[in-house]
Amino acid sequence: MGDGSMPPKRKPDDRGRSDGPRPSLAVLGQTPAPPERKDAARNRAKILSAARTLLDERPIGEICMEELARRAGVGKGTVYRRFEDRASLCRALLDEDACAVQNRVLAGFDLPLDAPWVTRAFALLEALFEFTVRNAPLLSEARAYERGCPTRFDHPAHGWQRDTLSLYLARAVEAGEVPSVDPVITAEHLLAGLEPDLIRWHSTQGRSPGHLLGTYRRLWANMIGA
Repeated sequence: MGDGSMPPKRKPDDRGRSDGPRPSLAVLGQTPAPPERKDAARNRAKILSAARTLLDERPIGEICMEELARRAGVGKGTVYRRFEDRASLCRALLDEDACAVQNRVLAGFDLPLDAPWVTRAFALLEALFEFTVRNAPLLSEARAYERGCPTRFDHPAHGWQRDTLSLYLARAVEAGEVPSVDPVITAEHLLAGLEPDLIRWHSTQGRSPGHLLGTYRRLWANMIGA
């Protein structure tokens, strides 16, 4: 546009469809970063690339910032200016995968426009389950500083998940697809099973993601009466 302004973004409708540019949602609760200088952007990319390489070698909890700086070829101060702790580093590493989940929601999971609301709720839960399974160690680290604090349920990341799921549940109730339930309370109970530490514990007990997802699907259906 001639005046340098951005074109208006259109919000998706209740079913997740959007016919305009897709906005970036706060899935991980990150504050939008200010524009970066080119050298700062290069350093950020180096740090994230080095972190991914180190993660192929050992868990995030065993990686220190000093080692990360050496592997990235930048100063330790540069690392701390970009990421003040491992939690913020984890969120940045999760960003690409989180955006993929966002985009699936905004695309309505590629379901027909007349797909049942309960189907959309299950599609969201499955997408969040897969996201958690893939990223459980990083999610655990990122949430380490929130444990024991009730306000973690107000975190933008969690709030986005709860609000989206509760919207689908409310619409399912209105459409007569499920019995009357409190959508917010039900959404919180459904999301409770997706805590990364719990998913990791199930893995240590020998339960495969496929087995776990099959059991979760039955529990989800029972919980909302689908």
